[in-house]
Amino acid sequence: MPPSLMDGIRNFKFTEGSNILTLIDTDFWIDYDAQVQGTGEAELRLTLNSIWQHSDFTLAQGLARRKFMEDRLKELKWDFVGKKGTLIIDESTAQEKILTDITLLSVETNEGSINDLLEYSIEFGFPLTSQTGVGGIEIARSLEFLKFPHGLGIRSEEFDNAAWVKGLTATVTANAAIAPDGTFTADDLEDLSGANIGVISQSVTIPLDLQQYEFTIFLKKTTAASSFPGIGFSLIGGSPNVGPMEFTVNTDTGLLTLKSGSSTGDIQIVVSARKSFWRIALRLTNNNLNSTALLQIHPAVNTDASGSWIATTTGKILGWGGQASRTLPIKGAPVPYQSTVATPTSPITFTAENYIIDRSREDRAQFKNVFRAVPIRIPGGTGLENIRVTGIKQLLTGATDFLKRQNAESLIKVWTDIVGLDGLLKFDSTGSPNDPLILAHLRDALSSDLSLPDAVTYDLEFSTDYVD
Repeated sequence: MPPSLMDGIRNFKFTEGSNILTLIDTDFWIDYDAQVQGTGEAELRLTLNSIWQHSDFTLAQGLARRKFMEDRLKELKWDFVGKKGTLIIDESTAQEKILTDITLLSVETNEGSINDLLEYSIEFGFPLTSQTGVGGIEIARSLEFLKFPHGLGIRSEEFDNAAWVKGLTATVTANAAIAPDGTFTADDLEDLSGANIGVISQSVTIPLDLQQYEFTIFLKKTTAASSFPGIGFSLIGGSPNVGPMEFTVNTDTGLLTLKSGSSTGDIQIVVSARKSFWRIALRLTNNNLNSTALLQIHPAVNTDASGSWIATTTGKILGWGGQASRTLPIKGAPVPYQSTVATPTSPITFTAENYIIDRSREDRAQFKNVFRAVPIRIPGGTGLENIRVTGIKQLLTGATDFLKRQNAESLIKVWTDIVGLDGLLKFDSTGSPNDPLILAHLRDALSSDLSLPDAVTYDLEFSTDYVD
């Protein structure tokens, strides 16, 4: 029976002219490391780590078996090191990868080898280019990071503010009850009209892009409510619009019921929040044509929590924390809440600078019982990509060099304040809202020593998922 992929069985082939080096049904895992030159040229180092157990038991002594394997590795060094060719990993499988113009750099015996077991590594190197095909991929000229949580709208806890438009006799009584954060800032949202469905709305500016957005709000849980609210979310300003997605919220149970004739949108999420509130999230993806996210709350739409909205319904509900944001697609929960006041959250942006980007990967692995715990890389699985950004910040303003250095360090503190948060990372923006984004976690932000009095170097360490 063929081995399972989860057993880590791999194969690779390296061809150079008529020379072919092939290892089949071999346990190995892969390490990646990028090296960058100041010229902008970059090189990726790829190392195959494996264990070789000699099974020819005609060699009775373990020492003889060990010597046999070491001699074979010496032959590999002699025949292949320094040669340039093509590397095929997992040939003829769903995980097949072909790397051309790759150089075999070294064949090494690693620590931990005993008797007829030999741990070894084969290292390859090949050049990298940027996504545009010009220059080194590991040199960036601009950097942008939009942290989670963030808010794209304003006055998220002030439904009485003019930023939230009250239509068709909807009214707001500010600071009527305790909010989910324990403050007395939850607002009474009320529909007094027996002729129309009242609405409280905010229009939030978004780019013309292909990204996904989320509208979230906290609504107070109820018991045997006499009326139920509705919420709506749409992306507008172009043609066609996206949405509207509109739902009745059963505040007794947390169940959402789609309004008759409405769009289901991308996804709807309801979670139980602190202080007896529901938190509801609606998600929509822009179509590159719409510039406004429209957030809508209807205090009372019917008395049976159905998909039929009745204009004669009156009633009220406690609401708090109306937020618009980009989504965190890997999460099955709403984006963490971020309060906003007069201005929305802006990304941290450094431009007109050179950043050196050092990337490495950590493969998911299983451990095999071979004379010591040996990690075997799982093919086709997920892992972590670690991204280290090294930059320099120099300020030309300040009365003295001491003040210049102090001001430079203060700018780096912006990063240390958000260590531990997820966000959207962008390098070398072309100005397009559809520039490639990396969903990353900021692991650390460190200032490092520099001999110049008016500048500081720093390292930013990010991690992100990848799938091989």
